Formats: sequence, structure tokens, C-alpha cells
Amino acid sequence: MNKNDRLTDSELRKEAKERQVKLRNGNFRFLVRGSIGNGKIIKVKIQNTVKEEPSLEAA
Repeated sequence: MNKNDRLTDSELRKEAKERQVKLRNGNFRFLVRGSIGNGKIIKVKIQNTVKEEPSLEAA
């Protein structure tokens, strides 16, 4: 991993974080996936759990 790869990875992570801030919907998260220097940003749906959503508790 050279300096250029680290800079590219850092820029991708910053862009993913900016997209997350712009997206007001809390159901998705942006992640950087792929090998160093060849990564890409993906959009991942977050599943609600019982702790996060009290209405999902078992009766």
C-alpha cells in the first residue's frame, strides 16, 4: 500500500461520510468496500432491532 492508495481510501471514506450526513433517512449507511486502492462506496440497509424499535417487541 503506497501513499496514493492511502489518499484514495481516505477520500472514499470522507465521501461516504458526507453522503451519510446528507441522507436524512436513517435506514441506510454508506460503506467503503473493496481492496485498498480499488474500493467503492456501497449503500447498505440497516435493519431495525428490538432495542431500536420498541414496537417490534414480541407480544
